[in-house]
Amino acid sequence: MGTKRVTEEQASSAPHWPIGEFAARVGVSVATLKRWDRLGILIAARWPSGRRFYTEKHLQQALGEPPRRAKKKPSVPPGGTPNTADPATE
Repeated sequence: MGTKRVTEEQASSAPHWPIGEFAARVGVSVATLKRWDRLGILIAARWPSGRRFYTEKHLQQALGEPPRRAKKKPSVPPGGTPNTADPATE
């Protein structure tokens, strides 16, 4: 998970948004974007100062396929086993 730092010259040629504007555009919170950056789900570009910003490529990624969450394990009653019997075969 590398952080890509760019110069202002490199970023000025393409549309880009600071984290707050990008969060509003995508419909998630700033905290969510920071978490996605930390987890490598949607890695922000950074100015030499370290501030995050997002580009058109990020927008396409964010609006394309939402990040996948791990599936929850089936719940098991205390002291029991999961009910996996098929009622059709009983």
